[in-house]
Amino acid sequence: MIFIPHPNMNAVCDFIDTPSGVSICESFDYSDIFAKANLVVTDYSSTVFDLAYLGKPVIYAQFDKDEFFSGAHTYKKGYFDYDENGFGEVTYTLDDTVCEIIKCIEGGCVLDEKYRARIDTFFAYRDRENSLRTLEKIKQLGIPEEEAFNILNQYAKKIVKKSKKTSCDDIDNIATSAPLREAD
Repeated sequence: MIFIPHPNMNAVCDFIDTPSGVSICESFDYSDIFAKANLVVTDYSSTVFDLAYLGKPVIYAQFDKDEFFSGAHTYKKGYFDYDENGFGEVTYTLDDTVCEIIKCIEGGCVLDEKYRARIDTFFAYRDRENSLRTLEKIKQLGIPEEEAFNILNQYAKKIVKKSKKTSCDDIDNIATSAPLREAD
């Protein structure tokens, strides 16, 4: 089991006493962790949207919901209601959270159909064609294909700079060797 604290908490990780079998991960590549995760337990993290997109089961452990949404926290409640819109069970006590974790593991960490339906409704596309759709929309603005491609390439470089596994040179090699495909 891996415990991934919020980056603001990294300074205190040395003081957290974790039980056997739990490791604290302070520095990591999100995409690697997300790909390997079978189940995610969080409180209010927006990274869950990425995990939902991947179809991973989620449990929201919101022991401090009243305090969190009271206005005393830096977070401001928005349109997203975890009970109504969330991609997994919402629990409010430690016992309920443990029960949900056990239930999920015993069920093979398979996404519940209720949450799969929410995910399918929330994400308009889950087909790995987002870049192509973006390119087509840019071209519809009258921007020449080569310039549109350069815009996407620059955006990809900004994203990849945060990754430890891929360099901007790798993106250039990928981008220049991959022919543009026409939209379906």
